[in-house]
Amino acid sequence: MRSRTRLWVAIALALLISLAASQLFIRAAKGSTIPPVSFLAPQSYTVGSLPFNCVLADFNGDKILDMAVANSNPGTATISVLLGNGDGTFGAQTTYAVGNSPTAIVAADFNGDHILDLAVANELGRSANQTLSILIGNGDGTFKPAVNYPGGQSPRGIAVGDFNNDGILDIAVANNNGNNVTIYIGKGDGTFAAPVYYPAHTHPKAVTVGDFNRDGNADLAVANHDTSDVSILLGDGKGHFAAPVNYPVGLNPRDVHMANLKGGVNEEDLVTADGGTTTISVLIGNGDGTFQSAVHYFAGNSPRWIALADYNGDGIVDVAASDYGGAAVDVLLGKGDGTFGAPYSFGVALNPTGLQAGDVNGDGRQDIVVTIGGLPNAPNHLVSVLLNAPVGVAPSKVSFRTTVLGTNSTPQVVTLSNSSANSVSISSITLTGADPGDFSQTNNCGSTLAGNSSCTISVKFSPKAINARTATLSIADSAPGSPQTAALQGTGTEASFSPTSLRFAAQTVGTTSSPKVVTLTNESTSATMSITGITISGADAGDFAQTPACGSSLLPKASCTISVTFTPKATGTRVANLVVSDDGGGSPQAVPLTGTGQ
Repeated sequence: MRSRTRLWVAIALALLISLAASQLFIRAAKGSTIPPVSFLAPQSYTVGSLPFNCVLADFNGDKILDMAVANSNPGTATISVLLGNGDGTFGAQTTYAVGNSPTAIVAADFNGDHILDLAVANELGRSANQTLSILIGNGDGTFKPAVNYPGGQSPRGIAVGDFNNDGILDIAVANNNGNNVTIYIGKGDGTFAAPVYYPAHTHPKAVTVGDFNRDGNADLAVANHDTSDVSILLGDGKGHFAAPVNYPVGLNPRDVHMANLKGGVNEEDLVTADGGTTTISVLIGNGDGTFQSAVHYFAGNSPRWIALADYNGDGIVDVAASDYGGAAVDVLLGKGDGTFGAPYSFGVALNPTGLQAGDVNGDGRQDIVVTIGGLPNAPNHLVSVLLNAPVGVAPSKVSFRTTVLGTNSTPQVVTLSNSSANSVSISSITLTGADPGDFSQTNNCGSTLAGNSSCTISVKFSPKAINARTATLSIADSAPGSPQTAALQGTGTEASFSPTSLRFAAQTVGTTSSPKVVTLTNESTSATMSITGITISGADAGDFAQTPACGSSLLPKASCTISVTFTPKATGTRVANLVVSDDGGGSPQAVPLTGTGQ
């Protein structure tokens, strides 16, 4: 039997380098105030096609974090390794062949030589016995050719732990189409025994390791996409696992990680990324292998991966989520009691996927690395680095709703945060870019921002012309990375509607209501607006009818009317939209329609 000392050295090293947020365990320190958090604009590096996930680790022994990226395009079957320079930048990629469509990657010392190796789960590798790829590290940042192992159907998530208490690291893989978890028991020389399978629930996407019942044996938590739950599999310390017990979370979880969110002794809680909705879910552990009911927190539009770390330096675990639908990384700061605040949003390219936390520039702050690999949008060959900055703005991208010429939008707030102990001098807050005159700002920042504080900038959109309008909010100050900027965008339209929505009173099924009128006005003072279509669309479009009196164009400042009636075909709430297509900017415009059938 190998020495348990070697295991704890391997695990401690893995934690130190942030090899996987799923293994994170931080004892939270409660505080009365929550320092803000900010990140510099992302810097991107080219990797392989469709990068899906990544890991940060020191592959060449220089005490600087490097990165490895799983490139999920089945046509290339590679991972990319980029060595860190210590200042937050990375060198060019070196690629290594692995199994087909690698989707998850983890770093650990599998052969006991104190050099980190890589394990890669390959989602489409089953037919070629390439489900799991092991790449033994050489210690200089390079790796030996992959050794491939057979396994389950469509492996998607991966984690490491000592499942049989022999002091040797083992591997767990979540199999998306197998509805189970594969266990590979390590032999201590970098090789693994034949896979053994344990059931989870439906379409598991991710797995993490913890000791949820405090018996000294490793347990598993598995995120199941189609059943929207987490399976807990308690280990017996001999490499075996009990039948799963399932806990509901948000819709379609794609990732799960463990951390101590409240600071209790040996506390182990869970966080999931709920890709089918807009939340993360938090399950507080009871310490006996059971969990409290999930509590949900807003985290953008389809958060699919998460990384747990202390991003604002207060000793409390925070959550970063890749906002797949919002082209952002959203950071939720922990309060030390297992709850979280509203997200800070930091813009990245379209469709961010896997992300990891680690200090890539040696300043003691947790940075974020995120792969940009979603389909169908390009770029799909990038990994982006967000350096944690003492001073910055959030959100870094601000989008306004389509706004009528000559009117003001609802204001949106940009927060300037200073998470350092020192004050920062602010010399100017300005609007620049293509259309600065279409935006305005007011703020309460003054000329100095004290340490560990923030101020707010209220921005309005008042379009001077139709279609897309853009500008940049720029804050010049004495902090590194100045000026801090936020991209502003909105759409102007000359088509205004009064009222902006219609609600009909309860109406007997099969009968027709009295008409309600919507007035369409061309707010331009000089341009005629062409009207190309007026229709009704939506879930219950057949319950509404429209009769326009608009013709094919509207002169400047002219108006026309559209008469709408409601004839419910069923009881209950009925909804649709009155849709107008034109060349007035922001087309098509929609007026929501609501009625109740009785």
